[in-house]
Amino acid sequence: MKERTRRARLWAPVGAALLSMTVATACGDTGTMVSLLDAGAAALTITVADDASPGSVGSLVLDVGDSVALAVSATNALGLTVQAGAVTWSSSNVGVATVSAGGVLRGVAPGTVDVVAAADGVAARVSATVTDTVTVFPAP
Repeated sequence: MKERTRRARLWAPVGAALLSMTVATACGDTGTMVSLLDAGAAALTITVADDASPGSVGSLVLDVGDSVALAVSATNALGLTVQAGAVTWSSSNVGVATVSAGGVLRGVAPGTVDVVAAADGVAARVSATVTDTVTVFPAP
C-alpha cells in the first residue's frame, strides 16, 4: 500500500507559536494536528490591583506619600486573556511619582505623570495626578 502525504501551508501571525502533536484515529491511521497558540499579548490594560471593581483605569488621583498597587491584564489578537510576559513599569516624571518594578505607584510631589506598563512589545498608559492635600481642623 502506497502511503499518501498531504501538505498544508499554515500562515501564523508574528509572535505566535505552533504546537504540533501526533494523533491516532479510530481506524489506526496517524496524523499530525497543528494548533496555533498566541505566544504574546496584543493589548495590555492597567488596573488597580486592590480595586473591587475590575476594569481599566483611565486616570488616578493620589496624595503625596500615598501609594496604589497597579496590575496589568493582557489579551491576544482574538481578545482572549493571556499571560503577559515580563512587565516593565515607568513614570514620566519620578519627581512627581515613582513606580516600582512590581507596579506600586507612589506620590512624591504635586503634579501629573504618565505611568506606562510594557510587555511583549505592547504598552498601556495611565495618567496620575498627585495632590498635596492639607487637612484643616477647626479651632477648639
